[in-house]
Amino acid sequence: MKRIHVVLSGDVQRIGFRYFISSKAKLLGVNGWVKNLEHDKVEAVFEGNDDNVKKILESCVRDH
Repeated sequence: MKRIHVVLSGDVQRIGFRYFISSKAKLLGVNGWVKNLEHDKVEAVFEGNDDNVKKILESCVRDH
């Protein structure tokens, strides 16, 4: 079991990013939360098996 806490910046607000990441996490069986912060940032915590947490993190960086 792995748990990570990330803060993402850039084009991550007002584009459905939180919904995209939440949906992908559910598909992978990864638990956690995602919320908007000030200054165009998004904060997230993901918890699940190592491979799926790695996949969701890769999706945060690459797929949006």
